[in-house]
Amino acid sequence: MKQRIVFLTILLGSVLSLNAKDKPELAALLIPESLTKGANSVVRDAQTQFIYTDKTKGTEVQHKVITVLNEKGLRQAHFWIVCSQYQKLKQFSAVVYNALGKEIKQYKKSDVATSQWSQNLTTDALNYIWDCPAQSYPFTIVYDYEVEWKNGIFTFPSFAPQEDYKQTVQQASYTLQVPANTEILTEGNKFIPAPSKNDMQDLNTYKWELKDIPTVEQEPLSPSSAELKPLLFTAPKQFYYDEYEGSFESIKAMGDFQNKLNEGRNTLTDATKQKILELTKNAKSDKEKVKILYDFLGKSTRYESIQLGIGGWQPIPSADVCKNGFGDCKGLSFYLKAMLEVVGIPSNYTVIRMDENNKQLKDNFTAFLNTNHVILQVPLPQDTLWLECTAANRVPFGFVHNNIAGHNAVVVTPNGGLMQKLPDYPDSTNISAKDIKIKFRKNEPTEISLKCDYCLKQYDDLMELQLAKPNEQVDFVRQTIQIPNANVSQLTLSEEKSATPFFSLNYKVTAFPFGTSTGSRYFLPLNAFRKNDFKLRKNKRVNDIVVNNGWKESDKIEIELPEGAEVEYLPASISFKSSFGDFQSNIRQVGKTIHISQQLLFHNGRWTPDKYKDFLDFLDKVSAVYNDAIVVKGN
Repeated sequence: MKQRIVFLTILLGSVLSLNAKDKPELAALLIPESLTKGANSVVRDAQTQFIYTDKTKGTEVQHKVITVLNEKGLRQAHFWIVCSQYQKLKQFSAVVYNALGKEIKQYKKSDVATSQWSQNLTTDALNYIWDCPAQSYPFTIVYDYEVEWKNGIFTFPSFAPQEDYKQTVQQASYTLQVPANTEILTEGNKFIPAPSKNDMQDLNTYKWELKDIPTVEQEPLSPSSAELKPLLFTAPKQFYYDEYEGSFESIKAMGDFQNKLNEGRNTLTDATKQKILELTKNAKSDKEKVKILYDFLGKSTRYESIQLGIGGWQPIPSADVCKNGFGDCKGLSFYLKAMLEVVGIPSNYTVIRMDENNKQLKDNFTAFLNTNHVILQVPLPQDTLWLECTAANRVPFGFVHNNIAGHNAVVVTPNGGLMQKLPDYPDSTNISAKDIKIKFRKNEPTEISLKCDYCLKQYDDLMELQLAKPNEQVDFVRQTIQIPNANVSQLTLSEEKSATPFFSLNYKVTAFPFGTSTGSRYFLPLNAFRKNDFKLRKNKRVNDIVVNNGWKESDKIEIELPEGAEVEYLPASISFKSSFGDFQSNIRQVGKTIHISQQLLFHNGRWTPDKYKDFLDFLDKVSAVYNDAIVVKGN
């Protein structure tokens, strides 16, 4: 408090030295302490305005005032927006002020760099980029820029004033102006209040206002950021976009719009049709035909992202995918759909969000806005298939991988869109199983052989391992072993590519020493091949605990002791259950061999912060068993 009073005194004394361009009201210590504590930056003011002229054009106006408190907040001072043939940056200015509000430097549109770099094969996206130079902290940056929207508008700008976890918001507003009687769609999360509305003869104005938004804690196993920060989507109920008219007022309407985009793009040449018939002529069922064509897709095409114009929503013609041998998720899925039509099997183009941490699309206009991927649904009479056409060469036929399993999706049928949920796998089937045989030796390397199987979602996590270099595969295995100086050798991988796929890893480990010793006693690790490292802090939990995918660990370990060794301490068998999971460990000695059988079933679910201590206690109990030791003595 004394520091603040001293600063205000200095500030008042400095006003006489400021010129007309300076803004003492932007002095950093005028920010309430409640908004600077624990923050790296503060959004002093964020004003988003969108003027919707008609279905084809509009104007976005942004005014942002951000105070950067330290080096970690500098990235929030940078400017970066992505436009396309539908948007263009028309005006830009930025002014940097020091801690007292004294102007340091001005920047203009000519200082903004443009780049068409993209990970996509081809795109019309244009990046506008300006990096704010580092200043003495704290400092303030004031942005003003304008974006022209043209060639059709199916959504208005989203409103998300809090862009980082360690960022607070002093005040922010979103103003939407539309022609009178224009119907709009809105969807805001719990932080977005109801708007005020001002109706005039030719214009309706909506305004949302926020104040004093605190920082968001970035914690492991948290809900998606869309739940934790203010977020508002708005859109016109009816839209025109690149010569197509449509509506996102319902899931059915979304499907109708997608059908318009897809119309006439499924044509294949006669030669291609003949090849498809030849490939499938000996198939004994429709499912076998689908598999033959899915495999053919994987062998004859590759994925390349194409985002030109409305091509971000529209698949390229199937004949072009066939001719060129590549396409993006839209084009590849639609190409397989076209091939299936040749053999009389109906299928449905399916729009989905590929994101392991955000599975549930809402049953409203935000569904399409939040999707980022396309797959193909094949509703056979006895078995509905969900096919990942983007990676048909890697994802086994009939397997629903992690990034889409259990997700809501917009299935585009001939009668419009339907919201459907993809199947998921029970936690107990996502198995990581290890069969471990250890020959312990006192004064020479201990020999260990391992056979490790990874099933379903555990398999999914290792799909790319098959493509890794041998040294990278060995590095992965080393990370799963809690033994210093372990030497991995004779590593082999095998894969079962079925609807219930699994990986098997077989390898040898030599370790010297194995465990630790004190005098004549040796402390052998009970299970050196498991760890549960969630990097969770022991402090107060703020956010809900979210485990999106449950799994099962199942280990069988045999430790063969040498002659002359005697077991002094053998950990007791134990089992316990909680809402988070079940654990059991059975240990017994038969002659000179110790048999260990352990199973951990970890449930998927969501728990409130008051359950955090119980969650940590469960993890600690499991870790304590895994980290326990067998005490052996003797010669």
